[in-house]
Amino acid sequence: MKRRRETGFLQFKKIVRIIIMAIITASVLAACGTKPEDREARASAALSAKYHQEFEITQVYPQRFGDLYYEVQAYPAGDPQILFNAAIDTEDDQISDTYVERRVCAAIAQKAAENLDALPGYYYLFTHAVGPQPYSEDPAISIADYLALNAYNKFRVYLFVVPEEKKPEAFYEAMTKLMEGMDGLNGWAELMIVNDEQMEAVQAFFEEHDSPDFDFSQLTKDYFSLEIPYEKSVIGMSGEAFCAAVKEVL
Repeated sequence: MKRRRETGFLQFKKIVRIIIMAIITASVLAACGTKPEDREARASAALSAKYHQEFEITQVYPQRFGDLYYEVQAYPAGDPQILFNAAIDTEDDQISDTYVERRVCAAIAQKAAENLDALPGYYYLFTHAVGPQPYSEDPAISIADYLALNAYNKFRVYLFVVPEEKKPEAFYEAMTKLMEGMDGLNGWAELMIVNDEQMEAVQAFFEEHDSPDFDFSQLTKDYFSLEIPYEKSVIGMSGEAFCAAVKEVL
């Protein structure tokens, strides 16, 4: 079968199309840097300029075609437990990030851990902000001052426990004190009863992720889980309801 010879007009259209695609590709590469390390350096510099401290970039995510920004995962130098996400504008390096939010979440988890002395088992805590959060550029902001920025802030405190003793009443007593010292905190505690292997998997997950996602849901889908509401730091579940819910695992 013979190939049809292209007319001059068709050849012209093909050339124009190739030129346009080359221009678009060059523009995207010029805007975001041709190499991931270029974007990594720009993101690190932009974060340092914003917060006046050094940051380590752990991930540079692929920039989607048409987006005018790219995203990275980072943590403050020397503190790899505070992973957060940042989006950097390709034109002026302006940043939208979750650094302050993640620092507040870490402070909530630390304070909650201090309230769990009587918990009969060893545990791991991770706090996740739920819904839109207020804007702040102060990494040292206190939990109380952050909560005061928006009365509708909500947080989910994931509490993973390997029980050493099966005492439902002792667990409930610990849960009533979980939010002490954090007046005005609204949200939920997600109590998950796990074994040693599951605990290791959870800790490994949060060493690489700054928030729960689909992979987290898949990881924990077979874990025993109980959602416990809190309003203004007060538990919203009775002792009877709690003990009835955990009777099979505690």
